Amino acid sequence: NGRGAKLRGVAPMLVVSSKDQERSVPMVLDGDGYRFGFDSVDRSFTYKVVAAAVSSQSYSVTALHPPRVQRIDVQYDYPAFAGLAPHTDEDAGDIYGPAGTRVRLRVHTDKPIAAGQLALASRSAVPLAPGGDLTADALLTLSKDDSYRIKLSDRDGLNSSGDTEYFIRLM
Repeated sequence: NGRGAKLRGVAPMLVVSSKDQERSVPMVLDGDGYRFGFDSVDRSFTYKVVAAAVSSQSYSVTALHPPRVQRIDVQYDYPAFAGLAPHTDEDAGDIYGPAGTRVRLRVHTDKPIAAGQLALASRSAVPLAPGGDLTADALLTLSKDDSYRIKLSDRDGLNSSGDTEYFIRLM
């Protein structure tokens, strides 16, 4: 139509908005149309295409992130021979105690999870049990030096990679 003919020589701009920031980037001619590719998407945003005085409607893109560990609290229940009162280390992860110590890990996550586990280096994984909307618990009895990683899955099917390794050391 007549309006399209006016825009043929105008390269469109992609206008991307996220929170209080807005950025315009030129689109690239690709055959009969224009395109713009994102290397990665790390946050949600809205966008529209603008060419001269003409603008498309706004569209939304929602970034989904795998669940992440926010904090780990370690509750210690020592064996009688140790003569130590139970206590909790908040925002810890590494575990230190004598053999026979019962440990409850409370894993705080940044979003609700569907499943999780402690992937131990020397033995089978210990499942995480839901402890609340953003927490999950695991029970261990210390028997030897070891290490673990926390693997989480959310309700969207996204999985954390368990990047951080935590240590278990007998004292």
